[in-house]
Amino acid sequence: MSNISSARQAGSRKRRTAALVTGVALLAGGVLTAVPASSATTAPAGFRLVGLGHVAIAVPEVWGSNDAKCTTPFRDTVIIDTGFNEACLITRNPGIESVTLSSGPADYGFTADDTFALGGVTAQRERTTCSDTGTNGSPVCTGAVRFPSLQANFRAASSTDAAAVEAILSRIRFVSDRVAVPDDGVVFNDEQENSGQVYVDRLQALGLAPRVAVRQSSGMDAGYLLDVSPPAGTLLEPGDTVTVAISAAPRGPGDEFGVAMNSDDDAVPDGLLLTDEQVRAGTTVTIPVGRRIWASTYPVGTAIGDGKDHGEGTLGGELNGTSLRLDDRNDGRDYGPSWLAARPGPTDITLTITADGQRIVLGVVHVIVSGG
Repeated sequence: MSNISSARQAGSRKRRTAALVTGVALLAGGVLTAVPASSATTAPAGFRLVGLGHVAIAVPEVWGSNDAKCTTPFRDTVIIDTGFNEACLITRNPGIESVTLSSGPADYGFTADDTFALGGVTAQRERTTCSDTGTNGSPVCTGAVRFPSLQANFRAASSTDAAAVEAILSRIRFVSDRVAVPDDGVVFNDEQENSGQVYVDRLQALGLAPRVAVRQSSGMDAGYLLDVSPPAGTLLEPGDTVTVAISAAPRGPGDEFGVAMNSDDDAVPDGLLLTDEQVRAGTTVTIPVGRRIWASTYPVGTAIGDGKDHGEGTLGGELNGTSLRLDDRNDGRDYGPSWLAARPGPTDITLTITADGQRIVLGVVHVIVSGG
């Protein structure tokens, strides 16, 4: 991840993007004006292409991918195929630029202020506007381009100025000889339970070759789309292979929900210390003396409200070591078994449930308590 300041990045981008104008109708002095279209299939120096179908946009190589929380970018980034988003409200800090790619209907509030053609395809342009919705009321400018027949949307945003939005959208181009790995937005909106096969069908319709990999995933029945490689937005040639990970059927009650470990340590983002995958893999973590950690389960996918005996309410943790002690949980929080880091040293926590009368081990977490 780059440590270059946003201000320096913004300045360098404005110098580099002057010659990258393509086929988008731009807003200049409040008037929508058309510029020549481009069909270049290679990115300029210092840029990379990310796309939807046969439409792509060049973004700086220093930008991240999906570097956002609750859909709000925390650094310059391209956002595509973000899956499920957290429900929270975060304001955008100054000096950050981004573009969000999505397939399907127009995003909420989109207004077609003008139309133009790019690569023979009709596009709609929403004029750039600015509002004081950033951190401490700082301005955030947004503008968008939509291709109705392709169900492809490009929304640029900047907490620098409107000119930055225009520069971003000016780099959209039509790529007739390549096609992008699709995002999964339409799949999850329409057919979640059969999303794996639906996505495979989409790849085949685009002329790409899917390779299916069945993988165990907690809380999912068989057939769910888990992830793809290369990632969504990657431009490929017809016939190239895309690996599609699809969920296998649960092996038993222990696979029918997710389990996580959390902490009240301020250094742990959002309190999430370990994900379900990390818990089940037996990950080692280090926490300081005096911190609290706790485990919890959560229903996922078809495990929600299906009446099965998942054993979630029986979650427990067996300690092997003396550096942790049971927490009395007297602060009113609603969570599973909890422990306090009492003294330096290692302790293993074996997380278990009881389902259908059977004890099931979910994972063994290795905890090292540091400090004194």
